[in-house]
Amino acid sequence: MLHCHVLTGLHRMEETMLVKMTNIMHAAYYVARTEQPFTHFTTLHGLINRTGGQLPNCYASNKACERYDIHKMFIYRQSKRTSKDALFQCFSSCFDSDFPKQHHNNLYCCLSPIRFVVIIYEMELEKLLQKLKLAKYFSVMIDGATDTATLENELVYVRYMDTEGPINSYLKIEDVKHANAAGVLEAVYAAFSVAGLVDWRERLVGFGSDGAAVNVGCRTGVATRLKEQVPHLIPIHCIAHRLELGVVSAIKENPKMQQLQATLCSIYEQYHYAPKALRELRMIAEAMEEKVLKPTTLHGARWVLYVHRAAKVLCDSFPVILAHFEDMASLERRPKPSAAVTGRAKKVSSYLKDYGSVLFLHFLCDVLDHLATLSKVFQKDSVTVCEAVESQERCFWNLSSLKTRMGLCMETFVEQSNGSGCYKGVQLNRASSSTLEPQRAAVIDAVISHLDERLKDLHQDSIVAKFRALDPSCWPKYDHTDAVARETFTQHGQEEMKSLSGFYKELLAKAGITPEEVIAEYAQYKSFALRRSAVPMRDIFLSVLQSEERRAMFRCLCHLMEIYMVLPVSTAVCECGFSTMKRVKTDWRSSLTTAQLQRLMFISIQGPALEDFDAASAAQRWWTSSLRRRRPGFNPWSSRERGDEEDELVLMGSEDELEE
Repeated sequence: MLHCHVLTGLHRMEETMLVKMTNIMHAAYYVARTEQPFTHFTTLHGLINRTGGQLPNCYASNKACERYDIHKMFIYRQSKRTSKDALFQCFSSCFDSDFPKQHHNNLYCCLSPIRFVVIIYEMELEKLLQKLKLAKYFSVMIDGATDTATLENELVYVRYMDTEGPINSYLKIEDVKHANAAGVLEAVYAAFSVAGLVDWRERLVGFGSDGAAVNVGCRTGVATRLKEQVPHLIPIHCIAHRLELGVVSAIKENPKMQQLQATLCSIYEQYHYAPKALRELRMIAEAMEEKVLKPTTLHGARWVLYVHRAAKVLCDSFPVILAHFEDMASLERRPKPSAAVTGRAKKVSSYLKDYGSVLFLHFLCDVLDHLATLSKVFQKDSVTVCEAVESQERCFWNLSSLKTRMGLCMETFVEQSNGSGCYKGVQLNRASSSTLEPQRAAVIDAVISHLDERLKDLHQDSIVAKFRALDPSCWPKYDHTDAVARETFTQHGQEEMKSLSGFYKELLAKAGITPEEVIAEYAQYKSFALRRSAVPMRDIFLSVLQSEERRAMFRCLCHLMEIYMVLPVSTAVCECGFSTMKRVKTDWRSSLTTAQLQRLMFISIQGPALEDFDAASAAQRWWTSSLRRRRPGFNPWSSRERGDEEDELVLMGSEDELEE
């Protein structure tokens, strides 16, 4: 014990140096957290010193931020006072693999310099791994993309229960040697292996991905291969992706929607590829004293939101855009545009001058309003199956109501046109009192049909749908005075609970729970949740899982509740991860290794806010992680020339210290 206290005292940093190293850790964390290049560290270091901050005179270069500032060790020749075998054994222990045999007689090596970024990364990674080790169950979410260096990467996220609810956390980015199911699965295994989670498959309950065949293929897909090893695994195709695919399928069936989509694409291409056209559009808007927004693209990761935004821009800037296209289609325009531009202008202006087309445009804006709201819910990190199903049903009710009544955008258009066909100063052709009821019904029926087909596994004929037996809003009405109603209420959900307890039989058995105990506890849960029928299912589960008393009351059902909460309904968070990757690994930083990219992405995504970062702990970790005592600013060559050659082991400082 005394020996430990002595070592702690020897490793204790002076207060003044601790303050300086804490400040330099703040600077290094700022560079990594804000996704700045390492070259900004030198400027930041100088700025802090010029403004009165306390920073050490050493570690002022970008290499200090990038590298672990531990002293390099250079070995020149064999030491007289240390045997060759002893040196060989010592330095072999510093490497993951055996020390190269060719250096046995002439030992010369350079340990990789430790970096501030790695110190911070390891500290933050330990926090996440500690939470994962405490989690009973978790799910994995993956997605793949290519970076600026044309390397195939697989992003791995984990979803687990925290004290505040389900959390999606970034775990790892891995190189994919082969972009097939075996290669992707190997990358997933590598991610968990590096993280040190040996028993991850025993606690894995869900797998989330996009709809690529390599992920969800029924024969050799990643989900199928995982399910062979984890029988209780539930693969889920991202609901946000399925929403986009369902809307695209509905558009392909409707000619009027296809025509509108083609018009929006033509308008975007006109202004995206021609700066002159955009400049003219703004000049026309200024002359008409109208506001105009630049037409946006229809293509993106969140397709529904992009189409919704493009339709909104056209509705808001309708008179200005129409005036510009009419000017481009005019025969008197000088200089005369190309035949392709003139033809496009005539087609777009003809479409925008038609009363029925503009009315349909505003109707589609109402439809997209509800779909965009649903898409945003599907993209939330905290979304659960029950919340997704409730949002879907609410969206379907709102869409169905548009069959018989006009939405806000369509109603505004009808009021402003006032039956004469004059809208925002533009006289439209073929004006009528029609409200397009047949076309509206056809569009809404197609959208609901395709979405219901793609999302039916959430509420029909699947193990995920069985969890709805725990949702009090789905239970039959309870009337204690009616014997039939009481019996119906008592029997409701029994079969679903049997299916769930059978599906998770192995997991429950490890916790010492039998299917009979689950069924018996379900009756008790009904009396508890019946008084909370107006409370969302997610909040009921959280109220149980966050209370020790209620966890003890529902010891068996707690396992099913936690499994349900961590099911990966949406993988939209993976798209955010790739956005971070593109910001960190730009064309100017394309040589970043995967290991360094992993550190920077982890700090950017998982790191705390700048004001919450514990720089003092990072400085202490840096101080105690050295192979020998830290000596910031020490120059071992101050008392002798560089050209001296001595037959001994020389320990040199870092490159930054040598420069000092």
